[in-house]
Amino acid sequence: MENKYNFQELTEIQLPEFLSRFQNFHDGLIREVQLFFMTGSFDTHARVVLSVIEHQQTGSSKWINLTLEVSNVSFFRLQEGGKQSCVVLFDIAIKFFGEAIYLDFCPFQPEPEEIEELLQSDFLIVGKRVRWITSPYAE
Repeated sequence: MENKYNFQELTEIQLPEFLSRFQNFHDGLIREVQLFFMTGSFDTHARVVLSVIEHQQTGSSKWINLTLEVSNVSFFRLQEGGKQSCVVLFDIAIKFFGEAIYLDFCPFQPEPEEIEELLQSDFLIVGKRVRWITSPYAE
């Protein structure tokens, strides 16, 4: 995935500030999920578009769209009809383990700390790199 839209890479050091900026995605909405299987030199990647509240927004509405791009996806699970709906977000868990980053959009339990806890999620993406960009709110 080339960086033609000024995506920013999410690192473990930036994670607390990132989650705070977007209120840990509380009350966010999942707008779109795409999974790309590529052949040749490209790796499998996923794109998730969310509507979230951003503290840095000025004006009457703080809602924006946030696009997350996950590179080198090694695990993807989306299971509807489970413990709760995966469309409306209560919180998100993002964890770094070794060279992998885990994005848990539907945590089985609050603040999962172990890989086994993350694997119980109804919506989980595991990859090697996450990049993000904001855009104006749109449904």
